[in-house]
Amino acid sequence: MSKKEERMEKLIAIGLITYSIGLLIGEELRKLGISEKNRKQYSGLYVLLYKANKMKEEIIELGIKMAYEVLLSLVGT
Repeated sequence: MSKKEERMEKLIAIGLITYSIGLLIGEELRKLGISEKNRKQYSGLYVLLYKANKMKEEIIELGIKMAYEVLLSLVGT
């Protein structure tokens, strides 16, 4: 556990960035790998953590690529 405020802020920032990237990838995987009927059942993060291991590798790679493009557009590069 961090005792300095600066370190705690960095840990929180890393956690939020990690969560955001996971959510972006999971939402793209949900769009690509989950049927329209079942899509509302799962959140993107749930899909990434529990359903991605059953998806084809091509779908996962495409989902990551699409999430990367979204992230770049948000960052502005």
